[in-house]
Amino acid sequence: QKSSLERNINDQQSPIACIKISPSHQKRMKCHIFCFFLLAASAGSASASVKQLTKDNIEEAIAGKAAFVKVFRSNCAKCVEFAPVWEELAKYYTNDPKYIIAEVNCSSQKEFCEDLDIVSFPSLQYNHYGDYADIWDAYEGPLELGALKKFTEESVSLQCSVKYQVWCSDEQIELIKKIKAMSNDELSKRIEEMDAALETIFEEAEVKIDTAQDLVDVTREELYSAKAAGDASREESAKTAMERAKRLLDDAEANFDFILDDDQGIELGLMEEIAAMKGISSRMDDLGFDGDEMDGFNGHEMDGFDVDGMDDFGSME
Repeated sequence: QKSSLERNINDQQSPIACIKISPSHQKRMKCHIFCFFLLAASAGSASASVKQLTKDNIEEAIAGKAAFVKVFRSNCAKCVEFAPVWEELAKYYTNDPKYIIAEVNCSSQKEFCEDLDIVSFPSLQYNHYGDYADIWDAYEGPLELGALKKFTEESVSLQCSVKYQVWCSDEQIELIKKIKAMSNDELSKRIEEMDAALETIFEEAEVKIDTAQDLVDVTREELYSAKAAGDASREESAKTAMERAKRLLDDAEANFDFILDDDQGIELGLMEEIAAMKGISSRMDDLGFDGDEMDGFNGHEMDGFDVDGMDDFGSME
């Protein structure tokens, strides 16, 4: 029995063509249509190991888990090619409750993907703190299975927290017990002391990120301008400057991550978390860790650009 699509084609009433279709073209047209829909369907994963995320279920799905998420479009050829690799990665972690390998289809979740601010596909995103609203980073490495497994083991993990202690070492769990045993006054005093000690370090690290990000933006604009002007020499200089700026940004971000992951930084985070549970006010906002600012941090919406930081890049007139 013919499908409705086949009947439309044979009756020359195809909704995608308003011209007469000769019999010699009917088979080819059916094949093209079939292949298009096959391509669209295969960009996503057919494996139950890959969790399908939507705006409605993502918060519950990734709570307390290290999430590695593929964001794709159904009509993306590269997404289709990559889909089997992602399925294999998901199967590898199927029995590990600490991880979730998932995907978001932007063809059907357009509004959700606008919130994620994804511009190229497939895009691989991973989180650090076990909640949807917290910081996400983009994976930019090779798409081979071995490289993805290695990266997941080394980098896709959550920081120890009171809420998700499965990610804490034995020493950190003991530290949580000690902090919980502190009186409110003792806890507040200890937080203030650590705040004072770490505040300058965080501020200096943030300034380095600010400066490096602005350098990347300036050099990228110069590169676009040079290309538009057809100036090959100027374009080459801009490329070199942008590469150097990106290395500075990578170094600055790595330094910031090191500070966050440092034992003192983790201890302060645990104390702040327990203080919040006890209803004790803290100076966390003064360090720039309020929710709104942290949500924008991955996009590096920075101000306070240090013009002196441009000296290494020469004149970009």
